[in-house]
Amino acid sequence: MNEMLDHIFSEPVEMQLAFDIVAASCHQIIQIVNKDYDEESIIAGLRDGTLATSTWVGEDYTPTVDVIATGETVGIIVSQEIDGEYEDFR
Repeated sequence: MNEMLDHIFSEPVEMQLAFDIVAASCHQIIQIVNKDYDEESIIAGLRDGTLATSTWVGEDYTPTVDVIATGETVGIIVSQEIDGEYEDFR
């Protein structure tokens, strides 16, 4: 076998990682799926707490922006990037 590839697993390997976030910034691209909302009203709703967003990503989960009171989906998060200062990896 090619020695350069000897270190690559033949099957995916999972691990659990925890760390503390000292300060971070999250950037999301959201596909608006509710015609009653636009960019300004989504930002206003997130600021005043009537809407909620998620940073969770998973194979069987689609992260969304939702109305807290009803659970109605306002937008779908198509991509996100979290940049920040992290510490205490364990």
